[in-house]
Amino acid sequence: MEYDKEETRLLESIYLTDDAAARRKTVINALAPGIDDQVIDIGTGPGFVTLELAERVGRSGSVAGVDTSESSLKLAQNRCQHLPQVTLQPASATDLPFTSSTFDCAVSVQVFEYIESVEAAISEMHRVLKPGGRAAIIATDWDSIIWNASDTTLMKNVLQAWTEHCAHTNLPRTLIPKLRAGGFTVLSANPLQQFATDFSQSTYAYHVVPFVGNFVTGRQGLSAADTDRWAQDLDNCAQRGEYLFWLNQLMVVAQKPQ
Repeated sequence: MEYDKEETRLLESIYLTDDAAARRKTVINALAPGIDDQVIDIGTGPGFVTLELAERVGRSGSVAGVDTSESSLKLAQNRCQHLPQVTLQPASATDLPFTSSTFDCAVSVQVFEYIESVEAAISEMHRVLKPGGRAAIIATDWDSIIWNASDTTLMKNVLQAWTEHCAHTNLPRTLIPKLRAGGFTVLSANPLQQFATDFSQSTYAYHVVPFVGNFVTGRQGLSAADTDRWAQDLDNCAQRGEYLFWLNQLMVVAQKPQ
């Protein structure tokens, strides 16, 4: 999925939620970068993880953020411009512009499921880490999504069209063996959930609706009127106290052997 300006704006609104902030805290604490560490954020997006990593490693450390989206990098640059320890540049996860054994830590949040060759991305992450370096990866199982709706047929059609947005809709189910095959030792694997029973603007669940709607409009016969009707149906469910959103994610912390 190549993010244009509108998709990047919608993505940023998701990352501004309390749910996304809690997830960032979880992944950074699990990675546990130290002062002076050299860290790479693969798929930096609007730069939220990069910013918080930079605050953790301090000015004697460094954070390199890479992304393929020009509009995302512009947001990240604005967000991190006051931090001299941050560098940002366009690059693919499968072709990182760094020498081998450069970084103490690597992080990648909801990126690998969008890459056709997950194995190539894992190989590149392994290459740029120092021996003993740690990596934290979060992947989403989009096939696990539960969204209560009155119009179940429309809901089914929206989710079917949404499957086109990434290369691997259920990557968490195979991520651990892929990391092991790529030379990593898996240190921990923990489930994360995006869960909401209300349609509050502070939730991931609220802001993912326009993000999904924007993508599926024009796909598999869905019109803008269809996606507007779908979003209104979810809002109506919330007004009746029937709203529910549930999505499973997996966080894996792995290490490159010494």
